[in-house]
Amino acid sequence: MKRIVCALLAVILMIGMVPMKASAVFDGDIYFQQAVNWAKNNGIISGNFSPNTAVTRAEMVTYMWKAAGSPKLPRYIDLALEKFHDVHNTGDGTLAYAVGWAVSNNVTAGRGNGVFAPNDTMTNKEAITFLWAAATKRSALRAYETHAMKIDNLNSEDEYYETPAKWANDNGYLSSVPDFGNANAFLPDQNTPSATAIYLLWEMSTGTYHYGVAIEKMVQFAVSQRYNGYGLYSEYADAWCADFATYCAQKYALTYNDNPVQKTPSCFRLMEHFCKNNNFYISSYSYNHLKNDNSVDIRGAIIITGKNFTPKRGDFVFFDFPNSYHVGIVTKAQPSGNNLMKIFTVEGNTTGNCVDYREYTFNMRTGIIGNNNDNPSSDLSYVVGFGRIR
Repeated sequence: MKRIVCALLAVILMIGMVPMKASAVFDGDIYFQQAVNWAKNNGIISGNFSPNTAVTRAEMVTYMWKAAGSPKLPRYIDLALEKFHDVHNTGDGTLAYAVGWAVSNNVTAGRGNGVFAPNDTMTNKEAITFLWAAATKRSALRAYETHAMKIDNLNSEDEYYETPAKWANDNGYLSSVPDFGNANAFLPDQNTPSATAIYLLWEMSTGTYHYGVAIEKMVQFAVSQRYNGYGLYSEYADAWCADFATYCAQKYALTYNDNPVQKTPSCFRLMEHFCKNNNFYISSYSYNHLKNDNSVDIRGAIIITGKNFTPKRGDFVFFDFPNSYHVGIVTKAQPSGNNLMKIFTVEGNTTGNCVDYREYTFNMRTGIIGNNNDNPSSDLSYVVGFGRIR
């Protein structure tokens, strides 16, 4: 669905420039740097940019109009002046053109009584409604049918921004920037920082989903759950490690290759999901051990050679202990020399039947935990492999 939405926005906004295709990378407070570069390179913003300053309604609609190619149809000025008494055709007419374009494309109807309020700061609910309307060519009165995920603090059908917020959540936008919202909450009345406005416009216009931020949020949430028991994540009291990991991923609307991370109590089923999307990296021993096992389908898995893969924060790590399979989330990975890797994890269903932290040193080629032994045997514990969300 996300690909369709991005294609719709690209057509509707008629962006004439070649979009940046680079994937966004989480880097602390500069998650928006690529978006700002894109906006500057395409003439959407110029001069000094203040990322933490709340964007005004005039700025937001102008950014969107410029992303659409700055169309200057005379009727846009007429529309703006006829509809709003606080919009004037001054200077080069940029604001009047932008507001008229927005009205023509059902992006905004103003605040009523002939007021657009160009100098007022933009709230998150207004920003997401503007972007939703441009992307879907719908007015805020049009029903939205496909609610893939529920936002807990949106309960009233009377809220004009409910439909746009659910659309944004379904497509991963609420979890893609800090302090904007997530799958369980939307912050409608918070002022929208300029960085967030530019980032969301860039993300929707170019089809770039900021997985780095969403994955970081997932890991931070998982870490915060230490010592909690299975009842918060699963009805399966005896095997809920996979439930915990997928619960954390679903909370931030994470996908692999546009396919949602599926909630499951089974390590094998979760492993298969990653394999089908060619995002599962498996040790050589585990591949040979499982390739003829009818209980799991590992077609699509990529064998780790020790050089083609390095675990990273947010990967799902799968274990083969002597009596069971298990899965956790990597919080940190560091090479330990001589083909060894040390990983730190957060896991559900640990000793004590709770969420807890663990660390392991293992052989990257064989997956054997605890030493550099190249002679696998059934009484050893193994890192089977890693599922990478993105």
